[in-house]
Amino acid sequence: MIRRLLVAAVFVAGCQMAEPKGPTLPEESCGASDYQGLVGKSLAAITMPADLNARIVPHGGAVTLDYDPDRMNIFLDRDGRIESITCG
Repeated sequence: MIRRLLVAAVFVAGCQMAEPKGPTLPEESCGASDYQGLVGKSLAAITMPADLNARIVPHGGAVTLDYDPDRMNIFLDRDGRIESITCG
């Protein structure tokens, strides 16, 4: 009797669902890590390459939710200083 119960417990344990894995994000391809030295500086005081795929986001600004790993997001604080730089 105990043997049957043990076998049933093993089968039930084997039926448990695996933990779902989160989506894997691609490697950083926008080059945001190369620009981290600009954090804290005024956007008006720096120059960026003309062909840079970047989106400037003012403090409290709305952005679309589409993810583009090749696009750089430059978030500004209330004073127009760069608060963070990310890919997406």
